[in-house]
Amino acid sequence: MAEELRFCPPIQILSNEKVKLIRLLQSACHASTYFELSSSHPEIYAHMTPGPFATEEEFVEFFIEGMSNTFDEMLTYAIIDKTQPPSAEDADGELAGMISYMFTSSTHSSTEIGFVIILPPYQRTHVTTNAVGLMLQRALNTPQQGGYGLQRVVWNASSNGFNYEGTLRWSRCAPGGRVIGKVGNGRTARKRDNDQDVWRDSFILSHCWYDWDSVGSAKVQAAMDR
Repeated sequence: MAEELRFCPPIQILSNEKVKLIRLLQSACHASTYFELSSSHPEIYAHMTPGPFATEEEFVEFFIEGMSNTFDEMLTYAIIDKTQPPSAEDADGELAGMISYMFTSSTHSSTEIGFVIILPPYQRTHVTTNAVGLMLQRALNTPQQGGYGLQRVVWNASSNGFNYEGTLRWSRCAPGGRVIGKVGNGRTARKRDNDQDVWRDSFILSHCWYDWDSVGSAKVQAAMDR
């Protein structure tokens, strides 16, 4: 189990007929295109602590090299929309966003799906459902089914079929977030040095293996097939 969950070398590609997930790399033109398409939409970072990024170099240094390529428990995929024509980034379609495994633990047989950013032209389409579905299938399917066989996958955002567990109040801070459009819990923090900070509550949701084996897998597949 421990060796499987160290994403070095990572599982490079997850794919179905609608989307492909391939490791997000600067060398594959993903970073350049992602920054170009996202730079005029700072609102996509409103509910996240990092971002928006001022330059492509900042995105690469902070996110790709500083986070995703540094920690063994994290793996970030570029999302390719296979229903679109071939592009400079991928022969199978267009770059539609990114998605990550994070806080992966062999000891606790768990992972979290996070940093889910879908570029505006691909929002409210098949992209999010299929990208998250592929991540769930890889994480929760047994090794015999081609997955990691984890016990638990956590989600700190909208449900996508996950089960509500609770709320972590005042869980994350976006320093100076009020200036750059971050959305928080709407409450005023105890007096701090910088009153422009924005604090977020986190809604904790999860899929556990028994949810997945009983009804979760079929529900996720049905959503992906729509």
